[in-house]
Amino acid sequence: MTLDNCISFWQLCNANAGGIQALTSIVTGVATIVLVIVTYKYVKLTKLLADISESQIIYQRESDNIKQRQDIIYNSLKYIFEIKDDINHLRMKKFEYQIGKTEFPLKSEEVTKVFMRELRQKVNDMKFSKVMFISFQLKRIRDYDFWKDVEELSDIYERMLNILMSSEDTKEYTVVEETFDGKMKNYINKCLDISKIGGGV
Repeated sequence: MTLDNCISFWQLCNANAGGIQALTSIVTGVATIVLVIVTYKYVKLTKLLADISESQIIYQRESDNIKQRQDIIYNSLKYIFEIKDDINHLRMKKFEYQIGKTEFPLKSEEVTKVFMRELRQKVNDMKFSKVMFISFQLKRIRDYDFWKDVEELSDIYERMLNILMSSEDTKEYTVVEETFDGKMKNYINKCLDISKIGGGV
């Protein structure tokens, strides 16, 4: 650009200074508006991402709680079925023992010793400490008293063991067994109900 052209350009700018300032103000205003819109969208997108992230954390926490609750309930049911199988096995052994005493009266003392040894062994082997652990775990499930049910079932189970050890009368055992079976059925239904409604830990 020659010196004359340069001088002419500055003269033109000086002559139209008001217009140039107005144009500059318009461009600045438009740029500011664009910047405000971009910032608004950025903030909105950032909030959306934060909400999604928070939702994922909440979902993960709830999923972990549900899995933990299911594991606790599964272990308690497993324990209940284990003691039910054990008592059924011992009841069958008692039946065999009673038949053996009748059929072999001369060997009744030996038959009695064998049966009582097995029964005492089963009593010693029974995981009564396990019921305490399961009960403690069940207390973690909010708004439910599963632990009371498990402890009650364990008490009834212990009572059945004592009847098998000390009594020849099957009527008393049958009555207690019916109580156990009724409470066991109620407990299973309770566990199924919480699985449906999704109670929390």
